[in-house]
Amino acid sequence: MTFIFRVKVPFDALIFETEETSTQSSIPEFSTGNMAVRESSPGEYCAEMEVGAEDPVSAMHTAVMQTERLLKLLAASNDGFGIRSSLIKAELVDGPPADLSNSHEGNTEVLATDVTFLREHGGILKIKAHPSREIAVLDRYDDLEQYVQGCLDINELVVTSDRPQVRWLLAVTGLQALTDGTIGPQQQLGDGLTKATKRALRSGVKSHFMQADISDDLQDRANFQILRTTYTPVARHMLKYLSESAGINDVAELEINEWWQTRGRIAHGVAVEIDLSALNRLIHTFQRALRKEAGLEESR
Repeated sequence: MTFIFRVKVPFDALIFETEETSTQSSIPEFSTGNMAVRESSPGEYCAEMEVGAEDPVSAMHTAVMQTERLLKLLAASNDGFGIRSSLIKAELVDGPPADLSNSHEGNTEVLATDVTFLREHGGILKIKAHPSREIAVLDRYDDLEQYVQGCLDINELVVTSDRPQVRWLLAVTGLQALTDGTIGPQQQLGDGLTKATKRALRSGVKSHFMQADISDDLQDRANFQILRTTYTPVARHMLKYLSESAGINDVAELEINEWWQTRGRIAHGVAVEIDLSALNRLIHTFQRALRKEAGLEESR
C-alpha cells in the first residue's frame, strides 16, 4: 500500500575559509512541482516535498535523492551545499501529494560581486537568483547521459573537498570523462590492427625482448602497452573537445598538458605544491564544460 509522507530534508550552505576571506553561496526560496525550498536562517535551508511510498524510510530515500540531484546541479556553478542527514524527517499525511509551487521565476545570473562579512575578516556571499535552469534539468535528470551524471557526482566532490590535490585530481578526471563521453575515447594503435597483425607485431618485438633477457610476463605487459599507445597526446584530445564541442577556446594545449601531468604525479603519490590560481582555472574550465553538457547554460 502506498501512503503519502511529507519529508523535510535540511541542508546548509558550505563556508569555504581561507586566511584572507570566506565564501558562501546563497539561493532564494523557491518552489517547483512537489518541492519547496525554504531558508530557515541565513545559510540553512530545507527542501520539503510530499512523497508517495510504502513506508517513511522509502519516502526519505526518494526525497534525499531528489535533493541531492538539486545540490549537484547547483554545484556545477561552484555553489556548495551539504545535506544534514541526521535531521531528515518524514511524517504521514492524508490526501494526494500537494503542488507546492507558488513562486515566480526570476533572473538566473549569479551575483558574485555582493560582499558581506561572514566572519571577522571579509567574506563573499554569492547570491544566486531563481535557479530556473537547474530546475529544468532536475525534471529531466534521468535523461542525462550517464557520463554527465557521473561528472556531476565528481564535480560535487570537487566543490565540497578542502584538499587542493584531491580537487585537482578529480577535476582533471572529470574533464577526461567529459571528453571521452562526448567525442569518444582516443584511438589506440591496437584499434586498427587485425588479430594476425597483432600476432606479427608481438613476434617481431619478441626477439628484442629476449636479447634484453626480459621475462615472458614483462614481454606481455610491454606488448599490451604498445597496443594501447594513442595516436595523439591526452592534452590534444581534451583540447579538441573543449574547442570543437564545448566551445571553450581560451585554453592552450600546453596548459592542459600541465593539468594532466600534475594529475599523474598526484595519482602516483608524488608530493605536489598546488598553485591555487591554476587550480581555480582548471575547475572553472571543467565546470563550464559540464554545465554545457548538462544543459545548464542558457541557449545563445
